Amino acid sequence: VCADIDCDGFEECYEDADDDTHTSGSTVLSANLVCTDSGEEATPSGSEDCNDGSASIYPGAPEVTADGIDQDCDNGDQCYEDFDDDTYTTGGTVSSLNLSCADTGEASTESGTADCDDTDAAVNPGATEVTADGIDNDCDGFEQCYEDFDDDTYTTGSTVSSANLSCADSGEASTESGTVDCDDTAGSVYPGASESDNLVDDDCDDAVDEDFASSKVLFLTEFMPEAGAGADATYEWFEVFNGTGAEIYLDGLYVEGGGAGAFYVSPEAWSMPDGSYFTFCATAAAANGSCDYVYRDATNQPAASALGATYHANWALTDGGTTLTLTLGAVVMDAVTYEDGTSGWPSNTAGVTHLLQISSHGASGATDNDTGANWCEHDSSATYDYIGDATEFGSPQAEGACP
Repeated sequence: VCADIDCDGFEECYEDADDDTHTSGSTVLSANLVCTDSGEEATPSGSEDCNDGSASIYPGAPEVTADGIDQDCDNGDQCYEDFDDDTYTTGGTVSSLNLSCADTGEASTESGTADCDDTDAAVNPGATEVTADGIDNDCDGFEQCYEDFDDDTYTTGSTVSSANLSCADSGEASTESGTVDCDDTAGSVYPGASESDNLVDDDCDDAVDEDFASSKVLFLTEFMPEAGAGADATYEWFEVFNGTGAEIYLDGLYVEGGGAGAFYVSPEAWSMPDGSYFTFCATAAAANGSCDYVYRDATNQPAASALGATYHANWALTDGGTTLTLTLGAVVMDAVTYEDGTSGWPSNTAGVTHLLQISSHGASGATDNDTGANWCEHDSSATYDYIGDATEFGSPQAEGACP
């Protein structure tokens, strides 16, 4: 009796061409009776191999993500998970019914950083953060809040990163104020605050202590109505004196009465110590450079100011018949109507200033300078030749002398 049942010299074995122990469902003839040669199995596997030409492909094989091959014979590929289809994956995988990983919720490549919310396509590591919406839009672990460093409810126009989503911590705000805080380091300084007499712009209107202007003493002491070295537009200047008894700031001072228009002093902390002079010049060349503020210079204009124009390209002193007015807040600090040789005023001489001597009129200068007889034409001796070419005579930023 032969073991080869059909006595053909071969045994019929289960086919396993790639020797991965998973059979194909077909059989092969073996030259011996044991079915242990390569490509043979003595027993069928529980489930059939879907690709008997590759030993790495069989039911239960480890699936390689998004390689376009069904390694585990489940008729699909393993894809990177992108449930909201925003191209940012989660770090997880999802089973696909095909090999393309192109269906909704699938991705064929893994993003460099993981999506922190795969249910919302607007939330991913490449998204733009929306300020104070309670969502970490860009998956950086932070919320973007409005900046309010001093917690006075007035924001700065900038933002700050928060470690949580509430924007309720110190220095943060969940809504932006209608107007910007001009000093976010002081809780008492913000738009609409009460102004104090403290050399600070408490209410953010670009003027300092304007509500207390009536307690300040500021008046005109010297001016050059007609330049001698060149054009008035280049060499004109005028000077004011602080007789308050304390330091004052000129931020927000309104100057009008020139030949054209008016201007504000820009909000840049223009300080005047008590008993000091402050010189306003048409250009930096005027007063031999002894200029505190150049009113024809456009660089004095901030990008944004609550005041208005803080320079005037055509502002000029007239030769006479003009009232030069200095106003802070609602208070006229000084107003002088000067003439050229009439009403007791000295006549204009090109290159020589008109002077009100502080030594004679300091205590009552703001009223004394209304009377022409109290003014003189400046001493034009060499001592006061401030340019040094015998064309301009005066005493910018200092006490002058009458002839």
